[in-house]
Amino acid sequence: MPVERLRRYGALCRDESTVPERIALLEEHAAAVDEAIADLRTQRDKLTEKLDCYRGRVSPAADTATSSL
Repeated sequence: MPVERLRRYGALCRDESTVPERIALLEEHAAAVDEAIADLRTQRDKLTEKLDCYRGRVSPAADTATSSL
């Protein structure tokens, strides 16, 4: 959560009547976190694909080198 929103949340916590506003703030943050997680999963999937591709290129060469011993 950005610092300015943390400050806003802290200010809201001083007043018990602001519970609905705190809920809204936390729900917005939860949605942002969910979006960031989805983006990170997409990036991780692409990274895994790239690693699998490169490992596939290296593995046959490594097998050939060891089989000639």
